[in-house]
Amino acid sequence: EKICVLSSDDFGSEFLKSVIAPDPTHIESFKSKYKDYDLLMIDDVQIISNRPKTNETFFTIFNSLVDQKKTIVITLDCKIEEIQDKLTARMISRFQKGINVRINQPNKNEIIQIFKQKFKENNLEKYMDDHVIEEISD
Repeated sequence: EKICVLSSDDFGSEFLKSVIAPDPTHIESFKSKYKDYDLLMIDDVQIISNRPKTNETFFTIFNSLVDQKKTIVITLDCKIEEIQDKLTARMISRFQKGINVRINQPNKNEIIQIFKQKFKENNLEKYMDDHVIEEISD
């Protein structure tokens, strides 16, 4: 499977480069690139909501992936309702058809457990010091 994980800033920058490129086929190459992924993950989608052309291109890619029954994961740092005035109605509709999950900030104990788990997963238990983990979990 082809997987792509990127930020909205990176997506927007790459889109801008394709638009200002002297060769008009760059924009189509840009779209095709993202339509080929089996899983597309984009962080902070609210950032591109302020950029109409980027927003429209993302919607085109989004629709293509949905039509191909591919998986798209997007994150926002706010509720969709908070940016709906910046998105088209059809984009809001598409986003709301998916699974919407709120992920809260982990509490200190959960952060400590995550660090400990990551140390174990990476065979770094010998470096695991409770005092250090306590400090970096703040």
